[in-house]
Amino acid sequence: MDVQSQIPLVDYLIMPDLEGFSPSSFGDGVKIMNRGEAAARTQIDVLRALADSVNSLGQPPQRIELPKNDSILISDIEVLAASPSMTRFFIEKSGLESGTWINPEELNDGIDKLFGTLFFEKIEYYFENMDEGKRLVFRIKEKPVSSIGVALHYDNAFGPGFILNYTHLNSLVEGSRLGLTADISESPQLRGYYDIHLGKKRNSIGSVFVKAEREELPFYSNDVDIGNYHHSFLSTGISLLQTLGTNSHVSAELDYRYSTLKLSRNIKEVRPELEYLDNLIYRGPEMALLFQRNSFDNNLYPTRGSRVDIKYRHAFNTSFISIFDFPDSLDVENRHNEKMDPYWVLTVDMENYLPLGSKVSVNTGIGTGISHNDKPFPDNFYVGDYRYNLRENQVAFVGLHNHELLQGNYLKGKLALQVEIIPNLYLSALGNLIVVSDDNTEFLDDILSWNDDARYIGAGAGFTYKTPIGPVSVYLGSRTDIWNLIWYTSIGFTF
Repeated sequence: MDVQSQIPLVDYLIMPDLEGFSPSSFGDGVKIMNRGEAAARTQIDVLRALADSVNSLGQPPQRIELPKNDSILISDIEVLAASPSMTRFFIEKSGLESGTWINPEELNDGIDKLFGTLFFEKIEYYFENMDEGKRLVFRIKEKPVSSIGVALHYDNAFGPGFILNYTHLNSLVEGSRLGLTADISESPQLRGYYDIHLGKKRNSIGSVFVKAEREELPFYSNDVDIGNYHHSFLSTGISLLQTLGTNSHVSAELDYRYSTLKLSRNIKEVRPELEYLDNLIYRGPEMALLFQRNSFDNNLYPTRGSRVDIKYRHAFNTSFISIFDFPDSLDVENRHNEKMDPYWVLTVDMENYLPLGSKVSVNTGIGTGISHNDKPFPDNFYVGDYRYNLRENQVAFVGLHNHELLQGNYLKGKLALQVEIIPNLYLSALGNLIVVSDDNTEFLDDILSWNDDARYIGAGAGFTYKTPIGPVSVYLGSRTDIWNLIWYTSIGFTF
């Protein structure tokens, strides 16, 4: 039932402090209930007096206990005030069918799936008796067809940004979503997609997508920042996603990529061998297979749950173009186009939060990236920075600057302790280790030999504060072999 309609009927209303929570705090149910219990305990004397007052009225009438059914026969399903196409989408996505027996777990799972589509603000239900079985009646409130969202963001790697999002639901067909998100900044980003839920139970999503970014990145040589380069990346394609449950899915993508990398004059002054190199471009199609599972209680502020991301990319018919700026007197071709053989990239990332109590959790993670040796070097892994606002192919590592390393292979592990000091304020201390290599044939030897030149160990500590404008995170880290204090600051929702 609608909570607001029930408030006038209660004898005594207790309103706990729910600052920091919102209607989208689906994963914070236990915390919200704990807040409610704590607020009720502060009013225990009033509640006892109310109980004594009720008991003084005498014995209450005997209640007729409701039958406890393991399952209920659903003879009909009705969705009130919904169009025929929305009714069809709603029932198919829920996985519930007329003429079947359902139990509470199946009903709750169906409602979770519906909320997971982000099409609905409210879903209520009740049962009506029929000659045989029950009619399951849903009363729903759909989200607005069109919505615009704005947010401000800052981090010390890419500076301030203004994030603008436009979402349009059910355009062309029911169960579709159009989304456009832009990060308007000196290092802009753009993502767009058009999704359609497919299949008998709408457990598949077909998508057309585009993503683009442009940034100025540091160039490190022997641990020294010697300049910067301009990097841009564009990818557009199609994908098909199949859900495997509430928290996991597999997907396949086919896209076309175009990327450029342009060096600054500072780099050429320090590295004379790059004096005439002006721009590097790689372009071509790529296929990707992905598996994702996420049971975090909150994606931005997790305290329990696990996450697994596996991605295999296979690039083919890739052109790697080097553009030079040779003097005319050298009579040398300024453009070199290399057609590359197909190459592959595999990444696996696993992370877990294990609660040690109501306020403390241990965060562990392990990840690896392995790739074919013969590929455009801008398509390697960029290592460095904290976990917020990561860019394409970037691997977070506390103790290294943003995009400090560019490597073809890595193995990374981390261990962190997180404590919620006061509501919404999380302190954490972290240690992480990474082994990197450009050659996958030597990668295993570098790991087993504990190669000093390939190994980096970092540690750090800081806090994350949950605010209405998004997480405010301040972290301080350093490598353990040298003292190189690095601040990682992020304010607001990330792109």
